[in-house]
Amino acid sequence: MSASSIALPVREPTSDKPWFCHDLDCPQFEVLETNSSKGVKYELRKYPAARWVYTMVQFDTEDDFKKAQGTAFMRLFQYISGANEAKAKIAMTAPVVDTIVPGQGEPTHIWRAFWLRRAHGIAR
Repeated sequence: MSASSIALPVREPTSDKPWFCHDLDCPQFEVLETNSSKGVKYELRKYPAARWVYTMVQFDTEDDFKKAQGTAFMRLFQYISGANEAKAKIAMTAPVVDTIVPGQGEPTHIWRAFWLRRAHGIAR
C-alpha cells in the first residue's frame, strides 16, 4: 500500500501522543502543514503504508447518517472482537477514520476504517 494523507482537526496535545489516541495505539505520522478554515484548525498528515480494516454503509438522509456511523462502527468492532477469518481478537486503535462520498442521484456512502497495528499477526 502507498502512504496516505488525511486532514483532522487540531487540538493541543496533552502527552507525547496526539489527542485522538487517548490511551490507544495509533500510527505515527508526519505533519505536512497546519491550516485554518472558518475558525477550524486542521493538519494535513502523511501516514506510512499501513493496514486498515474498513466497511461501507449507504444512507439517504441526514437522519440516517448517525445510524450509518453506528452500523459501520459495530461491524468493525465485531471484526476486532474476533469475527474475522483468523478468529483473532485485535486491540482497539486510533484514529477511527470516516470518508464520506456524497451520492449524486444515489445514496451517500460512509467508509469507516480502523488502523491495524503491524505487530498483530493479522496485519501482514
